[in-house]
Amino acid sequence: MNNILSVIGIGDSSLTSLIFLIIGGLGLFLYGINLLSNSLNSLAGNNLKTFVSKATNNIFKGFLIGILITVIIQSSSATTVIVVSLISAGLLDLKHAIPIMIGSHIGTTVMAFIIGLDIGFICYPLLFAGAIIILFFAQRKIKLSGRIIIGLGFLFLGLELMSISFGSFADEAWFNKIMITLGDNLFLSFIVGTFLTALIQSSGAFIGIVQELYITTAQMSLATSIALVVGSNIGTSVTACIASLGGNKTSKEAALANTLTVLVGAVIVLPLIHPVTQLFSLIENGIFGSKNMFTIAFFHAFYNIVCSGLALLLIKYIVKIVEFIIPPEKIQRISAENLSLELLKTPSLALESARLSMIEMNDLVLKMYDLSINYFNENNNKYYDEINSTEEVVDLYEHLIHDYLMQLSETHLVKKDSFLQTEYIDVIRDYERIADHAVNFSEFLKRYYEEKNMMSPEMHDALLKFFEICREQVYESVEAFKNSDKILAKSVIAREAIIDDMEVEYRHNVHSYLRTGEVSQLDILYIDIVSNLERISDHATNICEMIIDPHMMSTMITGSEK
Repeated sequence: MNNILSVIGIGDSSLTSLIFLIIGGLGLFLYGINLLSNSLNSLAGNNLKTFVSKATNNIFKGFLIGILITVIIQSSSATTVIVVSLISAGLLDLKHAIPIMIGSHIGTTVMAFIIGLDIGFICYPLLFAGAIIILFFAQRKIKLSGRIIIGLGFLFLGLELMSISFGSFADEAWFNKIMITLGDNLFLSFIVGTFLTALIQSSGAFIGIVQELYITTAQMSLATSIALVVGSNIGTSVTACIASLGGNKTSKEAALANTLTVLVGAVIVLPLIHPVTQLFSLIENGIFGSKNMFTIAFFHAFYNIVCSGLALLLIKYIVKIVEFIIPPEKIQRISAENLSLELLKTPSLALESARLSMIEMNDLVLKMYDLSINYFNENNNKYYDEINSTEEVVDLYEHLIHDYLMQLSETHLVKKDSFLQTEYIDVIRDYERIADHAVNFSEFLKRYYEEKNMMSPEMHDALLKFFEICREQVYESVEAFKNSDKILAKSVIAREAIIDDMEVEYRHNVHSYLRTGEVSQLDILYIDIVSNLERISDHATNICEMIIDPHMMSTMITGSEK
């Protein structure tokens, strides 16, 4: 390998040539890691996000999932970005997100062991095999496998180029001086590790560089290497911070929590760095006999396991610190404003995110209905104002959710997801109509009160009974949608016939009153209110019919009738 300089066209070992070789090797190494991680991620599919979002009902399970996902995609940063996107979409809360991010720090240690195998000579056959697979196979999964292989090839080739350069640097006085300075000031080594990892946004890449420096540079001590590794764990948390910038408050909390979990380990290990170095020096001498990349890999794994264990024990305190540092938002954003475009790549999660926003919208619609009843019982303009201000928020929800669901049409949807998409579009339309009827009530009642009309106690009680029955329908439709409760949905549908009969009866009674002169002409508003209540019942029924069998899905899929 020492002749590689001449092979690639660099005929001398001048400083400029060596620097070019280092940055070229680093570029290949970073590209290899990125290609490997992205290809593994794509091969595993967007089911990873679904797996993360649904399998985190306890802390320990979330921790194991964090390890597993990161081992699969070989990037703790990618795992953290997935977690942040799920938090932004409301599919994951902070308490269950932290264990996943803690686990990811252990999962990423696998790369250091791969690098520690010191099998860089296989980079050429890997590059050849990967290229053949990519060029001559059309199937997506086979091509992705080729990208994984070629990614490993670039990774090892980059390491080889850097190894040659670092070996040449070992004889330079200025380079040795830098290594001695870092060895004399381990805190400076920690800062350098943090900064450089944040710069290249890959702890795996930086630790690979540390491993190469450790075995090729005599002045690179084990203590310096350990301090650099500890710093790299802090630096890698910067990626999560960047990913959270466009997210909501909870995603920022997750990024801060991720940083705090790695700080826990740094605060504990840095003061003990000398005894820790002695321990791993004994392990190295006892197993390997001399400087070896595996020493760094073993420390990296040991450090992350210990830090993760401590962080898991301190989760509740980490959550409290995060909540103290990040104050509540002065302007409360609605969840529909945070619907993640990234989740559109995983339709099942995008639909679940939309469903959660729909539940919030439906609760607001029910609130508007309750305000209408309050306004009916009490002439107070605060109810009128609150109904109309709430309706503006409901309209915003309907607009944002509708547009988000329509964007799903541009993705490949399986039949079940396609039906759910259509169902949700119809459901938000029905709830928006119920909100419109609540606004109608407020307009009717405002005019009624302004003209100082007086409704008879019998008429008031009759309308209030109608209000209450329809209110029960709306409430049960909201609950049925939240819980996909088909039994409750059937109860709502069964009540529609009763409400239709009531509407006919109430209309007949008002016309009877009008003929006898017992009510004024203005009390025709009574009929308007009854008509709106009956339409609300229709919308609640539509929603529940969709819950039971959206667009007759069972018929279209199986060929059977409902």
